[in-house]
Amino acid sequence: MVQIPLRISNAWLIPGSSPILIDTGSPGEEKKIEHILKRHGIALRQLALVIHTHAHLDHAGSSAVIKKQTGVPMLVQQGDNQNLQTGSNGVVKYRSFLGWAIKMAVFKPYPGVAADIITADRFSLSEFGVAGEVIHTPGHTPGSCSVILENGEAVVGDLFMGGYLGGYVFGKKVCGYHYYINNREQLHQSIKRVLQTGAHTFYTGHGSPLKREVVLRKFGWLLSKNAG
Repeated sequence: MVQIPLRISNAWLIPGSSPILIDTGSPGEEKKIEHILKRHGIALRQLALVIHTHAHLDHAGSSAVIKKQTGVPMLVQQGDNQNLQTGSNGVVKYRSFLGWAIKMAVFKPYPGVAADIITADRFSLSEFGVAGEVIHTPGHTPGSCSVILENGEAVVGDLFMGGYLGGYVFGKKVCGYHYYINNREQLHQSIKRVLQTGAHTFYTGHGSPLKREVVLRKFGWLLSKNAG
């Protein structure tokens, strides 16, 4: 997994003969993505797929430009499809004053793009030569999804967050809730689902990577029988 650190979020690259980009950052970050891909011997036009963990501005903002430049297929879960198409952040439910302040400063409309692949609960990546799948993990947004690889790696977007202050402080040592939670019960069920895959390393949209033991310190209780 290759980290692509952007202005306020991470994108991730699954390299290989059919490279897959996960998230595209905020508007105007396509050049930085292209530069980092080149460092790894991959041209932007060589991408086989772009997966969106969700359709917020800081994760899908450069998708329209990348699509226009390359024609690469775009994937989104059906719950966020309309927002991706229209460039809308949807309903953003903050849980603190800091979340409200960030929302007011950051969350603006962005260039929308039509998805080529709209998933439901699971989508296999085998046709792209990747041993893994995309699974629906709502909670942060209705259509949030995670990429679960058979090697024990998982890209979880904003399902949870590494560190403090958007991941800039203790990004690898602390796991916690994101600033925005659309549905807490769904979020807990999604975190439980991801933990039950047995993944050992979690790549988040902010901070990261997080080892399993770090995530379990915060959310291990969800694995108990009656956790909901």
